[in-house]
Amino acid sequence: MTQRVGIINYNIGNIGSIKRSLEFFDTNYLMVNNAKDLKKCDKIILPGVGSFDFSMKMLKKKKLDFAIKNFFKEGKDILAICLGLQLLLTESEEFGKKKGLNILSGKVENLKKFSIDSPIPHIGWCMVKKNKNSIVNDSFETNLYNKYYYFAHSLICNFKKKYKFTKFIYGKKSFVASVRHKNLIGTQFHPELSGLLGLDIYKFFLDK
Repeated sequence: MTQRVGIINYNIGNIGSIKRSLEFFDTNYLMVNNAKDLKKCDKIILPGVGSFDFSMKMLKKKKLDFAIKNFFKEGKDILAICLGLQLLLTESEEFGKKKGLNILSGKVENLKKFSIDSPIPHIGWCMVKKNKNSIVNDSFETNLYNKYYYFAHSLICNFKKKYKFTKFIYGKKSFVASVRHKNLIGTQFHPELSGLLGLDIYKFFLDK
């Protein structure tokens, strides 16, 4: 049976580029607008771009907040991109303290607080590197090392647990570029805007 990939719709996000990436692999996909739609999916993607607070309100309005948490607990695969990744954390400080889905333990923080001598938002290509404290490497993680991906963000993820992750350097400071936890893949960068290397990430996710 052909798998179906759901794209979570919180009425914002870079959905068009994600659709084109999935269509490149002739993927059967569905726009997920409610919990009923989610039940039809084998895997889901949480898109990036947009406001944390607005997106969380839309997830709650559509009753997708608990549905996504249950989807994760059931061991089904999730790809979370930029804002989509940030929504999975415990809380965000984007416009005051806001609660996230708390699937991953951590806080979304503003780049400005790190006194970076570089433009904010961070927009452009940046190399992904190995995290020296990463205990376990896997094929997803190692395939990212020393390659350039496209970033567009002004907030970063600061985790409270030692998940498997890669890093990127911006303004001489190190931040999380990607994270792996059980059936979840999260990227701060945008695979759908990262050319062939980004398509490799979609292929890895679809083939899991």
